[in-house]
Amino acid sequence: IHNNGKKKVQLKGFKVKDNTGYTYTFGSYTIGAGKTVKLRTGKGKNVAGTVYWNRGSYVWNNTGDKARLIKPNGKLQDSCSWKKSTPANQGKKNCH
Repeated sequence: IHNNGKKKVQLKGFKVKDNTGYTYTFGSYTIGAGKTVKLRTGKGKNVAGTVYWNRGSYVWNNTGDKARLIKPNGKLQDSCSWKKSTPANQGKKNCH
């Protein structure tokens, strides 16, 4: 998740959700202006720039999926989708 804005953003209560309905909810985490935070689905210790979902299994489908960033009020903030990589699409993704 990248903050393109000029101000820091508190992500507490924001959710990341896939097509199946798997949902990660951010605890208190502030992302600085122009900064990125990686959400890893596996297990690990949160550090600056990386947070862990702490799941024991995969979430994102290689054959296609959609990641949605949802505000605490339930409104869609952003999304990114992809399809199975083929010679025609070269694994391109569509992010808003």
